[in-house]
Formats: sequence, C-alpha cells, structure tokens
Amino acid sequence: MKKLVLAALLLASLAPLSAFTLSPTEVDLTTTLMLIGNTDEPSSGPTPFIIAQSLGASVPLAIAGPFFLEPSLDLFGTWYEYTGTRAVPGARESATSFFVLGTLLAVRAGAAFPVSTRVSLGASVGLDLLLRFPIDFEAGADLRKDSRRASLAYFYGKGRFLYPETSLFCKWRISERFGLAYLDQLVIGGGLGFTYSLR
Repeated sequence: MKKLVLAALLLASLAPLSAFTLSPTEVDLTTTLMLIGNTDEPSSGPTPFIIAQSLGASVPLAIAGPFFLEPSLDLFGTWYEYTGTRAVPGARESATSFFVLGTLLAVRAGAAFPVSTRVSLGASVGLDLLLRFPIDFEAGADLRKDSRRASLAYFYGKGRFLYPETSLFCKWRISERFGLAYLDQLVIGGGLGFTYSLR
C-alpha cells in the first residue's frame, strides 16, 4: 500500500511541471492487442498466453529537441481465476472465472526522430501503474466472492501493480493533423493508433 501511495504522489508531482514547462504536441488514441503471460495452470486448462484488447489515449509533452514526456491511460479487460495462491488469467467458460477490468496509467520519457517529412522513429521507457478490479455479474458470483477478494489482495501485493515499460514506435503522418502510430511494447503488445496534432 505504501508503494501505491508513493507512485500516486510521483504522478501527482509531475502535473504542475507539465502544466507550466511542458507543451502538448498531439493526442494519441490507440487500440492494442496485449499478450498476458501465465505460468500457472487454472482449472480451465493450460493458458500460457491470454490476448486482451485495450483502448488508450496519451498526450506527448515536448521537453526540448526530440525529447518528450508522455502520460497515458489504457483500459482493458480479461478473465481471471484464483488458484489458491495466485490470480491467473483463465477462460470465461470456467465456473471459477471472474472478469477483471484493468487500468494502465503510465508516464514515459522518450525521443522521436524524423526520418522524413512524414515518418518518425522513436523509443521510450517508463513506469506503469496497473490497477486491476475484479467484477463479477455472472451466475454464481457469490460463490466466487472469496476468490475475488483474494485476487484483489494478490494484484496489489508485493508491488505487482508497478510495471516497467519499454516501447519502440514508428509514426507515419497521413496529413498535417493526422498520423498513424505502430507500437511494440512490453506488456507484450502491438498496436495501431491515430494521432491528432495540437500544433
């Protein structure tokens, strides 16, 4: 809990800085297919990877030259099970599964370099705050109440809500205002996004 408070204070401390010394350059909207790894076997059988769809938005803030700071928000959802010791991705068909809504808050720093008038390449690193909330409206929800409570404790225990991030991207500007962004990032994800320039 102490780490969660410290992470929230860090994000809050960046807000005044971005308001007075950083300038937004664009708004990026993305949709991403995320691959979530799993080494445990839930009751529904082996699921080494779960594919989850996410929707997100970010606002790159220019610092100087090619460098930027970028806060972002991504939303996704997938099914989980509690194995007795861990919360792991599961299949919806399982009677012990419940839905988990995920919110990924990130602040990343990076650089983007134009290789032509329409194409730029870049990379960034950051720290993500992963907030996961079990939601269960399926039949038998009361029977899974303890599993959801245990999963919530697992999600926020031992710093499991903090995720380091590395990303590489290529942006192709369709017009003066709009562009496409191709992302390759760890959680692991690959995405296609649209950019609206604020300049």
